[in-house]
Amino acid sequence: MSVVNCRDCGKVMLERRIRLCNDCIESQKEDLLKIKEYLSNNREASIMDVVQHTGLSLNRIRELTAGNIHA
Repeated sequence: MSVVNCRDCGKVMLERRIRLCNDCIESQKEDLLKIKEYLSNNREASIMDVVQHTGLSLNRIRELTAGNIHA
């Protein structure tokens, strides 16, 4: 195995299929949970509503939900 940097935070780690360290994976899970919880209670919310009420940036929400939001 080779040593690589986490694609999000740059931390040194052993290479694996997902190029994220454990801390960044956990952070993604927490952010996705925020989005899921907000949307489960606000089904008609726009992406800007999600930004305002979760504290996550628009870019972060788009990154985490890419390919997972259906029109």
